[in-house]
Amino acid sequence: MERVRWTDERIDERMAAIDNTFDRVFTELHTLREEMHAGFAQLRAEMAADRAEVVAFHRQVTRIVAGQVLALIGLLGAFVAAQL
Repeated sequence: MERVRWTDERIDERMAAIDNTFDRVFTELHTLREEMHAGFAQLRAEMAADRAEVVAFHRQVTRIVAGQVLALIGLLGAFVAAQL
């Protein structure tokens, strides 16, 4: 089997092909990174909106429960007053 000799031109061609491949990979990574940043920004905005809705729901539930507790206390007070 004959051994292939690597000339300077052949080495330069191979290195240029490797450089092109890495350039393509780096471009794809850069594009992916930009897409991820945009996606995360959109996700953060959606999460902030969802959080605001959860906080509003929590307030509403708290008011309802507080109203029920006050009504129960009123009923107990009326029951105790009626027993006296």
